[in-house]
Amino acid sequence: MPYTKSIHRKGFSDRLAILLSSCKEAQRCKVLSHDLRDMIFQCAIFQASAAMETYLKLSIESWFQSLVSGHTSEKMPEHSRAFIVSQSLSPLFSKFIISNDEKELSRKISSNKGILSILSDGSNIPHYISGKTIHNKIAYPSEANLNKLFSRVGIDKFTDKVSAKLSRDASLLIDGFQSVRTAAAHSSPIPLTIVDVKRLLHDCESLVAVMDRILYGHIVKHGGLTCWKIS
Repeated sequence: MPYTKSIHRKGFSDRLAILLSSCKEAQRCKVLSHDLRDMIFQCAIFQASAAMETYLKLSIESWFQSLVSGHTSEKMPEHSRAFIVSQSLSPLFSKFIISNDEKELSRKISSNKGILSILSDGSNIPHYISGKTIHNKIAYPSEANLNKLFSRVGIDKFTDKVSAKLSRDASLLIDGFQSVRTAAAHSSPIPLTIVDVKRLLHDCESLVAVMDRILYGHIVKHGGLTCWKIS
């Protein structure tokens, strides 16, 4: 089936359009000081990064919600299943390292057999499984987080795939707008022009467009078209 934009990509694009329009309005306004205009430009990049984080969260959460509500476990990527189980059981083993209580560890593992069932193809996915487990603490779109996040859903070498599709270095693209966002967040803002803003927002748009296409192929493979949210 041909690729169709997800509803989450459309929402991201709409947000970027508003940000760019506001920056253009600030550029035209003759009464704004240079410092105030800079703040508006920097805020736009900050907000674009936040919008990308929202895009990632919603894309994964809606996919997993569809898997839980209508599909058996084999539709979920194996790596995702294994990661969810490891996240569920890791606190138990952390306590065991301290207590060395084998009986308690066995009891706790037995009481978590519902989560263990997703490792078997054909079993039902427990209702409490959600995409939040996958993107927890790593939805902020740095290069390291993006590679880790996509790996958790079974897509390896994310930045290499993006570089190939865009015919440019994805690491430099991501660092370009995230360095501006990070500087603004830590009281060391970088002076920007409207040309800089247009370029950085275009880079954000390009990155999400590629993410959406990569996710489309993966989600349709692991769940079908019903898992791809377009309206």
